[in-house]
Amino acid sequence: MNSDGGQFKRAKFRRMRWFASGAVLAALAISSGTLYLQVKQQRAIELEIENKRLVHEQEELARKNRALALHAERLKREKAQLDDVIERLDVEERVAEIEVLQQHRNAEGDLQTVVRFTEFGRGGKRLEPLVFGVPSDTPHFDALVIKFERDYVKRGDALRGHNLALFRRVYGDTQSPNSGYWIGERSGVPDLYRIADEPTEFELKLWSEFWEYAANPDKAADAGVRVAQGESVYAPMQPGEVWRLSLDAGGGLNLKKQSPETDAAQFTSADDAQLSAPSPLDSRFHGND
Repeated sequence: MNSDGGQFKRAKFRRMRWFASGAVLAALAISSGTLYLQVKQQRAIELEIENKRLVHEQEELARKNRALALHAERLKREKAQLDDVIERLDVEERVAEIEVLQQHRNAEGDLQTVVRFTEFGRGGKRLEPLVFGVPSDTPHFDALVIKFERDYVKRGDALRGHNLALFRRVYGDTQSPNSGYWIGERSGVPDLYRIADEPTEFELKLWSEFWEYAANPDKAADAGVRVAQGESVYAPMQPGEVWRLSLDAGGGLNLKKQSPETDAAQFTSADDAQLSAPSPLDSRFHGND
């Protein structure tokens, strides 16, 4: 009886221990599962936060890229505008051409240079040429020059976007300017600069009141005139040469000898040349008064 009772107790104890072990294992399993789920959920939360951070960074990067692209486009436009301004400031406009037709001495031994002076109109059109017998080998070309404020040049203003020159006279080294030969109208509007077939009131006023602009800074400022002054350019010349008179957008008159290739293409015959004004030195040419 005691033996059977002991066996029963031991069996019962084993069953209880087995159940307890199972319960512990079950509890551990449940606990492990719960912990796994918690870790998984936490990891999912962390991944979501990381994804949101990455999305935010990508959006921020895209925003910065768009801003950089807009900045680059603005810089590109500004550079193009600056290049355009520089080009306008650097432009050199051909305003007249000088052909040296002949050079000879009169009976007294005085040297005379015969030149054909041709101004250019709008679109590069050649105007009616004038021929002058100039004492000495160094003709002087005298002009009234108007230089406008540089802002007009930068903006490419139709009239004031470049400097203007009105040629007045030609004279030689041995002449006084007052005894030189007048070129065209003394107060007209150069064809080259007209913005329409008929000059505007403002254009006429620029030349008719030229010296008032030179003497009155306030009047000049109201018209956008930076400088109004007379300019003269000259150089020793030889027969067969072609010279170009040009005007800088931001400067004044320039006188440049052309290359031989250019001379050959532009030079015209002197055979039938007639002086546009009487020459004090040469009787072989019969000029038009």
